[in-house]
Amino acid sequence: MPTIMPDITNFPCPSPERIAQIAEWLPERPTGIGPRAEEREVWQRFASSPKTREIIAEAETYVAAPRPELPDELYLEFLRNGNRGNYEDVWFQRIRRLVIFAMAELLEFRGRFLTALQEELLAICETKSWVLSAHDPKLLNFHDEAPYADLSCSGLCREVAIIDWWFGELLGDALRRRLRQEVRRRAFNAYQHVIRTGEITDYQWWTAEPSNWNAVCHDGLIPCALILLDSRQERAEALAAAEVAMPIYAESFTPDGYCSEGIGYWNYGFGHFLNLAETVLLATHGKINFLDNIRIRHAAEYARDIQIEPGCSPAFADSEIATLASVNALAIIQRHFPDAVLTPIPPLQDPVPDPQTFIIRAIGDVATPLAPPSAPVLPMRSYFPDAGVYVGRSGGRFGIACKTGHNDELHNHNDIGSFSLAFAGHQYFLDPGKEIYTYRTFSERRYEGQMLNSFGHQVPVVEGTLQPPGKDIFGVFTKTQFTPDLDVLIADLTTAYPDAKHLVSLKRTFAFDRVKQSLTVKDEVEFDSPQKFETALVSFDDIDISGTTVIASHGQGRMVARITACGGEIDLALGEIDNPGAVNPKRVALAFRKPVRNASITVEFNVLKG
Repeated sequence: MPTIMPDITNFPCPSPERIAQIAEWLPERPTGIGPRAEEREVWQRFASSPKTREIIAEAETYVAAPRPELPDELYLEFLRNGNRGNYEDVWFQRIRRLVIFAMAELLEFRGRFLTALQEELLAICETKSWVLSAHDPKLLNFHDEAPYADLSCSGLCREVAIIDWWFGELLGDALRRRLRQEVRRRAFNAYQHVIRTGEITDYQWWTAEPSNWNAVCHDGLIPCALILLDSRQERAEALAAAEVAMPIYAESFTPDGYCSEGIGYWNYGFGHFLNLAETVLLATHGKINFLDNIRIRHAAEYARDIQIEPGCSPAFADSEIATLASVNALAIIQRHFPDAVLTPIPPLQDPVPDPQTFIIRAIGDVATPLAPPSAPVLPMRSYFPDAGVYVGRSGGRFGIACKTGHNDELHNHNDIGSFSLAFAGHQYFLDPGKEIYTYRTFSERRYEGQMLNSFGHQVPVVEGTLQPPGKDIFGVFTKTQFTPDLDVLIADLTTAYPDAKHLVSLKRTFAFDRVKQSLTVKDEVEFDSPQKFETALVSFDDIDISGTTVIASHGQGRMVARITACGGEIDLALGEIDNPGAVNPKRVALAFRKPVRNASITVEFNVLKG
């Protein structure tokens, strides 16, 4: 059974001795990383960039446009009907305006956007909540009853801190005092209670959890602490707490570095972790190094190893099919783990509208020599034995990814046995990825969604039952055989279907043949009495069914699935997977006409050429 990390109910508070030691490494006055706005040498490097002109033009547009309104009813809509998108669209427009005004003034430094920046900061300070409405179910932030930080609030704390560092006295003393009051009231009071007492309140659970929230929220609060907390003791205390929390975050990856949340959340969570690690390295002159962890090294290699081919990764869990690894994350990885980067990342040439990332890249890319160029060739396979995930590749750009795992992963889908096939960068039969988030997505009703339950994946339906969620619902590769020509993996899926009362065994075999450029998936099932059994193919492509042959077509490319069965006759039925607000994936059910006792379904996939 896959390893499950224990729950952590209390925050392991840092020792006074460690806090005192870190305090000795910090300057007496709070300090940001990188130069301030008036120190023009670094920023002038980007003056002639087309992206600089785009940022300034965008700022000019915002100056001329009214600030988007955030009425109370927009915030409260999530509690009324579960819609979080309407509020978030406007909220993130407001943050975008703030960042663009700051970036435009930093890059141009003529004072043209300073008033707009000050006004935007003040408007942010006056906003009822910095927390997303979906993260404020009891309205504790909205009513200012017991504020706490979430992903949004912590990130905004970082942004206003960096802006304060860049412009300092140009913002005005009153506004700067207000910014410090707001970050304390909205974030640090609750956070400091946790790290001083160990008591994890309901909405600060992320402080000691192995999830992306841990990294993302700490990446917001720690840079903010370094810049806006006057007390060296408080800054050291926050760093010491993050030093305790980051190894916990690292446990969100299996020992082999697999990210169960998928490449999109690797970009998000691990990307913020990398920014935090780099910030702390710079702030402590290398004395605190969150990257010095073998699991983190393996996690850095994940973005390389999860690719079926360069730029093409499976959409397991809450991922999206077209997601690529973040160049900014890879740029930091290149500095510390150059072998984990498939092709070298050149120094930053254009500003990015993200203050923290811009600073880290602008001051670090030039100072860090590029790794020697490596050939952009992936190995014939990548295998994550702890996670139960395999990626197979061939020289003909045909490849697969398949998984076992358990059904209590981060951003979990009930998808034990799922797989995706790709050719020439396109996934024909696949794991369809995430749904558009609503109230249901992160509630007890999560698995009502067909994109998240096992109906929406290329896995069996056994006795009419789907896979349930849970730590004890799992599959394992019981045998692997890897050769240059053929890789075979046998997965036991029996324990993934506890509601199938007559199931004796269910085995799925993946045979990836590099010579034939084919994948064969064989399901073998045994019951103690005749029962219903089906499996499925999933695709976003045009589907043509002829007898027991299914062809998925995309542009000029086609992939064929040829199906055979033993133990009974099967029918193929084309349907859809419900995907509210987005394109419905197609689902081809492969079902035995009559109940079976011992039976198998074999599907051979090949690329159709010509």
